[in-house]
Amino acid sequence: MKTIRCAFFVLALLVFASLTAVAEEGVGILAQITDPQLGFNDFESERNRFHNTVNIVNDQNFQCAVICGDLVHNCYNKEHLEAFKQELSRLKKPYFLVRGNHDDEKLFRENFGPTYYAADLPFKGFRLIVLDTNLWTPKLLPDAEKMEAMLLEELQKAKAAGQKVIIAGHCPIFEKHFNEEKWHNNFTMEKREWMAKLFDEFPVVAYFSGHSHTTFTWLWHGVLLSNSETTSVAFDKINYGFRKFIFEDGAIQFFTALVPTTK
Repeated sequence: MKTIRCAFFVLALLVFASLTAVAEEGVGILAQITDPQLGFNDFESERNRFHNTVNIVNDQNFQCAVICGDLVHNCYNKEHLEAFKQELSRLKKPYFLVRGNHDDEKLFRENFGPTYYAADLPFKGFRLIVLDTNLWTPKLLPDAEKMEAMLLEELQKAKAAGQKVIIAGHCPIFEKHFNEEKWHNNFTMEKREWMAKLFDEFPVVAYFSGHSHTTFTWLWHGVLLSNSETTSVAFDKINYGFRKFIFEDGAIQFFTALVPTTK
């Protein structure tokens, strides 16, 4: 049976407070950033918070960042899309983008690349699989079968190679409990059951998501489900921020990094 040890911590960071941990060999440190969504409510404030997020990731010991979709609120607004790209270009660490429901598929591919893919993370023993959950929810789309085949193939490869897997999508599998009703913010019951079987069979340690603009963390079938704080609108009134994850010796720790609005 797959086991995972998880330690959960919350740490409020000042604007440029120094984090003392040092990235060492065998330690993986990444940022989970969700829903930058520039232009959702107050474009300048949201841009400032994403700007400050990039600064924190650049200045501290992060090895990479995973951005879980909804890059801008209106992807057809060229000013907002260009602003996101400008801020993203400042990021000095490797990053991996997830397509959200506010990110048009064609524009995403033109500006950022494929909407589902896999890549080795820049620390030993971990593979990232990025899903385009728009192909599953609210209804199944034609390309979903190709993505599912990619997911299964990548999980098999990771298991054979002895790698642990982090899966990143935009939509959470569920928000409050497995049996909740299907709506815009979660998977169908069929997909939840399918994911549960994959989690039981393959070395998945975490599933990252966003979309709901609420923060929650669950341990489900041995996998950490993380819906992190957001740098745009927080419907649950949680402070603006993102998550710092540390993977070491089979344990997962995460911290909340608070992000100020003013530059």
